[in-house]
This record gives sequence, structure tokens and C-alpha cells, in this order.
Amino acid sequence: MQAEILAALSPAAKFNLALKLENVTLPLRHESENVGTIVDATGRGFVVVDMHRELPDAQVTEIAELIVLAVNAQGGFPASVEMRGAA
Repeated sequence: MQAEILAALSPAAKFNLALKLENVTLPLRHESENVGTIVDATGRGFVVVDMHRELPDAQVTEIAELIVLAVNAQGGFPASVEMRGAA
């Protein structure tokens, strides 16, 4: 029965479920006040980009926002990040 239920889920729902089982709730967001810190919907830390602060803040922000965009898109959330380099 569980296999049938899982088979019926969309890829986005399967992705969300897999993350939820690891205590990660989408959507993710980049904390602009803590450059490079990405948190889940509950505010729990997910990943830190450039934890040793070797890159410029602008570059770290771009990388973090790309990660947020990719993970949220895979989870079925609409794109909400304006990329500075996009035309």
C-alpha cells in the first residue's frame, strides 16, 4: 500500500517528503542579515555558503540564492529570487 501511495506522488511531493523526513521544511530562504546562511521554513539552519568568509558577500549571496531557487523549484515552489545577472 505504501509503495502505491509513493508511486502516485509527484516528483515535487516526493522531494518534499524526503526532506520532511530529514526535518527540513520547504521553502528555503536566504537570510540576508547573515550572508550565506540558508534556513528552512521553520528557521532551522539548512546550509551555510562560504562558512570561512573567503568570498565577497555579493558572490556568496548569488550562490546562496541559486541554491534556494533550485531546491525550492524542485520542491514545487515558484521562483521568487531576482537574480542580478539575469536579463
